[in-house]
Amino acid sequence: RGITMEEEFPGEDPRECCWHDRYSECRVRISGDTAYIYGVLTSAAHRREHRAEALLKEVLGELGRDGVKEACLQVSDKNLPALSLYRKHGFTVSECLCYYRTDRAGAAGLR
Repeated sequence: RGITMEEEFPGEDPRECCWHDRYSECRVRISGDTAYIYGVLTSAAHRREHRAEALLKEVLGELGRDGVKEACLQVSDKNLPALSLYRKHGFTVSECLCYYRTDRAGAAGLR
C-alpha cells in the first residue's frame, strides 16, 4: 500500500506523526503513553475502498509497538461509517460532546 510515516519533533513529548498513502492520511499527537488521533482523511474518489481501515490498522499497530497504551479521538455522531470503523477497531464512546457544531451534529469522544 505504500504507507509512510513522517514525524515532527522526534523524541519530544508531545510529538506529532502523520501516516499517509497516496489517497489517505491519519494524524496523531502522542503525549506520554496516550495517542490523540485526528485528521483521518480519505480523498473523495477513493472512499469505500477500505483505505482508512488499512491505515488505521497500521497506525494502531505502530502505536502499540511504540508503547502507547491508550488512543482517543473525536468524530461527529452523524458520521456513521467512521463510528463503525472505530468501533471495529475496539474504540468505545467515552463521552458526548456538545461543542462540535459544523453540521449541527453532536460528537462522540472515543477511547
